[in-house]
Amino acid sequence: MMIKNFIFYAFSTMINTWAGRDGPGFVFRTWGIVSICLILTTIPMYIFGKMNRKFMSDLYAKYGIFRTLA
Repeated sequence: MMIKNFIFYAFSTMINTWAGRDGPGFVFRTWGIVSICLILTTIPMYIFGKMNRKFMSDLYAKYGIFRTLA
C-alpha cells in the first residue's frame, strides 16, 4: 500500500500536464493498470504466508522450538 501511495503522489505532481497532453482516459487507464498490478501482488504474498505459517507450525510441533517465546 505504501508503494501505491508513493506512485500516486508522483502522479499527482504531474497529472495536470499529463492529462492535458494525453487526455483523461489515458491517465485513468494507466492508474487502473497500476492498481490492478499492485493488487495482484497480494495473491502470492497470501499463498507464501500460508505456507510459512504451516512450515513454522510443523517445525514447532516436531522439534518443540520456540517454547520459551510462547
